[in-house]
Amino acid sequence: MNDDQRTALKVWLGSATYDNEFRPLSMEALAKVLKDDHEIATSSSALGRWKKKYAWDDTLEVQISTALLKNEEVREMLDKSVVAEGAEKIFDDFRANEAIKNKSYSLVDRQLDYYEKQMQLHHSLSEKDIKMVTELLKLTSDREDKLLDRQAMLSAAKLLNSADVLASIGSQDIDVEEAIEVEVDE
Repeated sequence: MNDDQRTALKVWLGSATYDNEFRPLSMEALAKVLKDDHEIATSSSALGRWKKKYAWDDTLEVQISTALLKNEEVREMLDKSVVAEGAEKIFDDFRANEAIKNKSYSLVDRQLDYYEKQMQLHHSLSEKDIKMVTELLKLTSDREDKLLDRQAMLSAAKLLNSADVLASIGSQDIDVEEAIEVEVDE
């Protein structure tokens, strides 16, 4: 990249600000700014080729990401939306799990009714039937356990470790009164 191309990139990136929603100058407007302010005569089509050749859009994305991360208000908003999105995903998973569990239990309930009738008629069940009921019950139980484990992992960031607990205890003042034994004469 030559000096004119670097200047063009710098001006183009500088035109994308938080105030204008990070929309950079068009190639036509950039050509005018370069000619008027920097005495660089180039066409919008040449600027377009430079933009593509040197991946200006990628550089712009990095600049936008960096600017957003440095802006505390935007960072707080992003953090809140990420947390809200994560919480909503967990709730969606739990709702889906409940629906699956309800269907599975309904199916198992019907199957158990069928097997109860079979037991009354034949006094036995096939090994295949017993395995199917066992697998359905295991699947519904394991799925809930996995979701609860996932919730626990997500909550782990909020938990205190032992060093935090000891530091907290060490920072507390505790008043201790000594008990005095008094002898009573009878």
